[in-house]
Amino acid sequence: KSWEELPIISLTANDKECFMGNSKGDIAKIDLRNPKDFIKFRGAVGSVRSLALHPHEPFLASVGLDRHLRVHNIVTKEVEQKLYLKTKLNCVVFTDEPVVQKDKEDDEDILE
Repeated sequence: KSWEELPIISLTANDKECFMGNSKGDIAKIDLRNPKDFIKFRGAVGSVRSLALHPHEPFLASVGLDRHLRVHNIVTKEVEQKLYLKTKLNCVVFTDEPVVQKDKEDDEDILE
């Protein structure tokens, strides 16, 4: 089946682009100004269950039935990170909250 014939499972968008994942494992970016052209991202295997765009950085996260979390760079289309997570994944989100880690020696909060 072609891209258009498969059910779109996950969808996210920003001002100019729409990102879709389907039941085959394809992820594509469609420019909303020219919707006939779409760019495919590689790496996903199996149904893509959820997509999320980072609020400030050019990253797209995806999870699917293969139990991997993938973070794609939407400019270069490359997979920046790929993590195997042992549970079945249904949703992924980004937060714009700062990351806080405890300093083991001083017991102080460190912002990254």
